[in-house]
Amino acid sequence: MPQISAILSLPYIQPGQAQKHVTHNEAIQRLDALVQPVVADRDRGAPPSIPERGARHVVADGAAGDWAGQSGRIAIWDGGAWLFETPLPGWRVHCLAEATELIFGASGWESQAERPLEAARLGLNAEADANDLLSVSAPSTLLNHDGAGHRLKLNRAGASDTASLLFQTGFAGGAEMGLAGEADFSIKTSADGSGWITALRLSSTDGHASGAAVQSDLLDATPGRLVAVGGFGLGATAAPRVADADAALASGLYAMDLPAPATPAESSGPAILSVSAHGPQEVAQRLCETATGRAAPGLAGFGRAGAGRSGRLTCWARWA
Repeated sequence: MPQISAILSLPYIQPGQAQKHVTHNEAIQRLDALVQPVVADRDRGAPPSIPERGARHVVADGAAGDWAGQSGRIAIWDGGAWLFETPLPGWRVHCLAEATELIFGASGWESQAERPLEAARLGLNAEADANDLLSVSAPSTLLNHDGAGHRLKLNRAGASDTASLLFQTGFAGGAEMGLAGEADFSIKTSADGSGWITALRLSSTDGHASGAAVQSDLLDATPGRLVAVGGFGLGATAAPRVADADAALASGLYAMDLPAPATPAESSGPAILSVSAHGPQEVAQRLCETATGRAAPGLAGFGRAGAGRSGRLTCWARWA
C-alpha cells in the first residue's frame, strides 16, 4: 500500500500504525490549506514578521530568510513553522492583493491577464459564428494606445482579396472603404446593399483620385463632384478646349479656335473664352483673341451676358 496519495501527497494511515491521529491531522492540515486556496500575495521576498496562523503566500523569486529556495511554492504558516506546498501544472489560487486568480504552469504563476488569450471563437455580449469568429455587441468599442500611437491592421492574403471596413444598416451594406479586390484604395456607397458605386478611388501607384465623386473630364459640371486640376481651366498650363461657346456655360477658362459656333463672325485665330456663371440665369462670357492662345492686354475681345441655359445670351459686343 502506498504511503501518500497520488495528487496532493496526503499521508495514508498504514495498517497497524501507531499514533494514527498524527498522520490524520497532517492530512487534514494540508487539505485545509489547499482546498479553496487563497493567498495573500505573490511578490514577497521574505516572510511577514508576525504571520497569522493559516496565512498563505506564493513565494516570490529570490526569496530570503525562511523562504530561501522556495520560489513559486505556496508558503503556509501553521502557527509555529512555515510549510511549503509544491504546485502542479493547472493549480489555481485566488490572490487577494491583486483580486485575481493565478494559474500555475510552465512559466510559473500567472494571472489570466498575463496568459495569452487563445480562442477559436469569441463573442462579447454576442454570439460568434463560423464566419464572424469575433463578435461584439456594445454601444462603443475602444482601442486605446499603450503610451504612444495605435495602429489597426487589416491584412489580406492577396491583391484579389478584400481588406475593408463595411458599414451596414440592418446588416445591409451602405458604404465600404478599403482594398476591395484590387490594389487601389476605394470608397464605395450603396443604396440597397447590392448595387455599389465607387465614389472615390485612389491609385496605389500615383495616388491620383478618380470615381463618381470626381470630374469625368475637364468639362464635367455635374453638381457634387470634385474638380480635378485643369477642370474648367483652373490650375492647368493649358485650358480645356471647346468648339462651341454655347456649350461652355460653367465658370472657367476655355481655349477656342475661331471662327466657331456661337462666336462673333469677325473673330479668328486662337482665343480664350472666360465664363462667369452666377447661376443658370446669370452667365457672362468674354472672348479674347490671342496670337498665342493666351489672353493678353490690348488685344481685341468680345463680351455677352444673359440667361445661358435658357438660350437667351445677348449678342456679342466688341471691347478693347
